[in-house]
Amino acid sequence: MYFCRNSTSQMKETFGEYIKRLRTENELTLTQLAAKLDLDSANLSKIENNKREFDEKRLELLAIVFNIDLAQLRTEFLSDIIAKKIFKNNCDSETLILTEQKVEYLKSKNKMNVVSFFAGAGGLDLGFQKAGFNVIWANEYDKEIWETYEKNHPHTILDKRSIVDIPAEEVPECDGIIGGPPCQSWSEAGAMKGIEDKRGQLFFDFIRILEAKQPKFFLAENVSGMLIDRHSNALQNIKEMFKNAGVGYELTFEMVNACDYNVPQDRKRVIFVGIRKDLGFKYQFQKPNFKKVTLQDTIFDLKDNVLPALAYNKTNGNKCTLPNHEYMIGDFSSIFMSRNRVRSWDEQSFTIQAGGRHAPIHPQAPKMKSIEQDVKMFSPGQEHLYRRLSVRECARIQTFPDDFIFLYKSVPAGYKMIGNAVPVNLAKYLAETIKQQLKQNTSSEELKIEKQEAVSV
Repeated sequence: MYFCRNSTSQMKETFGEYIKRLRTENELTLTQLAAKLDLDSANLSKIENNKREFDEKRLELLAIVFNIDLAQLRTEFLSDIIAKKIFKNNCDSETLILTEQKVEYLKSKNKMNVVSFFAGAGGLDLGFQKAGFNVIWANEYDKEIWETYEKNHPHTILDKRSIVDIPAEEVPECDGIIGGPPCQSWSEAGAMKGIEDKRGQLFFDFIRILEAKQPKFFLAENVSGMLIDRHSNALQNIKEMFKNAGVGYELTFEMVNACDYNVPQDRKRVIFVGIRKDLGFKYQFQKPNFKKVTLQDTIFDLKDNVLPALAYNKTNGNKCTLPNHEYMIGDFSSIFMSRNRVRSWDEQSFTIQAGGRHAPIHPQAPKMKSIEQDVKMFSPGQEHLYRRLSVRECARIQTFPDDFIFLYKSVPAGYKMIGNAVPVNLAKYLAETIKQQLKQNTSSEELKIEKQEAVSV
């Protein structure tokens, strides 16, 4: 095995010339490399001098010889093939533009389509989009969120009705259904009181649409509190409904902490993933291996240019130096002051909640001091340092990008949208593992069928 000093090809060289450069840099003779690639020297010489094409089947051997990532090598090889075909056919710029458009079209055709319920501002949706899914349709009933969702998800159709009023046949056909159906009212689900409750009805309708559409998978997110003992009957009922929806789903659920998923925040949530039973496998949660991300990594650059909200917590709008970089003003409640609300720069944030009054304090402030049990105070003489995290700082902690703009008139509405969202990076990781496992198991099933057909012949 040889270690390349520069394994990336130059723009002004063919794939054959690229191989010759790698060989020369690693001080291999033509004969030595030919032997490693199971070629004769004459053919390798023709490849290096652009008189013969390299055999794609030998890319893996080439990657091993020079210790190059196979995916990178395949990219180099395919770009060379495409460039030569374009050159040979004397393509003009219009043809190249059309080719690029068709490539993008083919990419979109190859993506799986998902629909989203209880979409909110779309943190879960954005994560799935970043993982390569098409979010073709979403549903959100809260009118304060509509403008934000539509601005940031321009290619997704937004249905603004309550899920209760949406006939299943009006939901597009899809590969997956995602969302966070409310489960609060299912604490007495064993007695079926949950379905009669308005919030329980919303959950019931999520199941109704899942049963009717029968997508390959679903993902549902909810608060960690649903796993406590007094909700055990509700949880069992929910599991049975998922498992028996239509042909049924192989259900996996786990409590995850967003801080393990490249998110700078302690945030425990229960994630349900169901795989349609006829696909023949059960989703397995993967253990992430991300370095912990701190508040300093995430929001340190924003510390000096923040604005307080206007009177009555109205937004500063375009006066913010960065969109949404403004914080809620006003007193702190006795409940808020009952415990420390400050995390240091080298720590991760407390959970970002759906209310500005409970937003964590900015890490510029010292930890709050204890007076007595359940009573804390700001450090004397430094009270001016104790401000709430801004809407944009909360958005960053929820891993929304800075170009994701939240639209509101009242600053608390911004906090609410962000606090109710699924962190984008957590959603992306889950979406990637779902896609990977669907692909792996579909390929395995196809291979099994091919072998069975071969044996029968």
